[in-house]
Amino acid sequence: MLGYLGASSCDTTCQRLLLNGQARAVVIAARPREASADPLALPATRWWLERSGAPCPEVTLSQGDNILPRSGGADAPPTDLVMAARIVSGECLLSAPATLAEADTVWAGQSLQTAPRYGTASGAAALIVNRRQVWQRQGEVLVEVSQRTSVRADEIFPWPVPVWHWGGIEKPHSGYLRRRVNWNRASWFEALPPMRDLLLDTLGLDLDLPAGGTDAALTAQIAALLDTPGPLAPEVSALIARFQQSFSVNMKITPQDWPFYLRLFSDPRLTPDADIGFALSRAATARPELWPVLAEAGFTRLAGTKKERRAAVLREAPAEVLAPYRDRIFALARDPERRIEGGGLLQRLRDFGPEGQAALLWLIDDAGRFSGESWQAPYLAGMIGLCKAGPAAQALAPEMRRRLDAGQIRLNGAYLDLALSTLLQLGIPPEDFRAPFETGKNAITPAKFDQRVKRFRARPDCGF
Repeated sequence: MLGYLGASSCDTTCQRLLLNGQARAVVIAARPREASADPLALPATRWWLERSGAPCPEVTLSQGDNILPRSGGADAPPTDLVMAARIVSGECLLSAPATLAEADTVWAGQSLQTAPRYGTASGAAALIVNRRQVWQRQGEVLVEVSQRTSVRADEIFPWPVPVWHWGGIEKPHSGYLRRRVNWNRASWFEALPPMRDLLLDTLGLDLDLPAGGTDAALTAQIAALLDTPGPLAPEVSALIARFQQSFSVNMKITPQDWPFYLRLFSDPRLTPDADIGFALSRAATARPELWPVLAEAGFTRLAGTKKERRAAVLREAPAEVLAPYRDRIFALARDPERRIEGGGLLQRLRDFGPEGQAALLWLIDDAGRFSGESWQAPYLAGMIGLCKAGPAAQALAPEMRRRLDAGQIRLNGAYLDLALSTLLQLGIPPEDFRAPFETGKNAITPAKFDQRVKRFRARPDCGF
């Protein structure tokens, strides 16, 4: 049984020790507020895994892989997700009151720090001391078997430097610039290695989850749970929701995993995850047969909800895939709330001929009733949609020219480049709209206007 000073919840270290079978139980005691307190007598919580026929009690799992790196790299499942899967399989994470005195092995960390803020105290010497200790039971007593101490001091000298204050404000004033000096003539981490390395070296305890197979076992378990008909149990829904949450939009889905993730996105019992949807839409460029399933999930299941952002994964879908959902796309354009998240899809109104192009122009007009995101989303959808429509929407050029003269078209920052791109794409000669760009509070010089026109013609771009 392993014990340590920390918080009372089963953190990432606790979870990995139990998942790996490195400890029968883990006892965690809160750090004493007074130095005189006996740590072994402190109230603590004992955590252990136990298979039970009864439903597992609900437990909140700490998410701390940002402190203890994920085993197997950034794409590996986070520790709390692996623990949640173990719980769903029938192995409960249980807890009970305890004291550190029950443990066979105890570790603790201590820290002493003076003048932690750089440049804020005259004559202050910044001193940081960290110590980690390990005790093991020998008979009736715990004996210290390891102690690691690291000391760092910062040499100081007066210098006017930017000093970071709480609230994210830099105030340049006379402070004390510091250079790190390690008194024990070793690097900071050599003197005091991370807890993962310290436990491995001192006790032979491995905090890394088994490499290989963890991802496959987890997806296989979730796939089996989805095979169960009827409503999903709360703990199953929570597991799958955490799995979806752990999926990053930058992750790539391998061809062999497409069926699994497509099922996650389309299962009517689950809320589709935007990142998974976007990853599937990237895969659909090579597998066009995925598009109809994505479209059905994006429209049918989400119609009338505020989660239309999920339907935005269809912004790259072929026109023939979107055609059956024409009325729903037009309806989305007229919904002030849902269109905020569906702006990427609304650009595709350009595929529905003159009526769709007119709807894009209407979005620019209607955006003027709002501010913030409620203005930006429809405005950008209309501008980018018309820009990408290009010559096909040339009939709307006079209407856009009138809106430019009326001040409805934004000409500040990145909006200026988008406006210029859209007007050029609609076939309007630059000399016809030069004046609004070179006058007013956001005016640019004639040379810069010519430079932007030349750049766009060399490389057309409707992005924002």
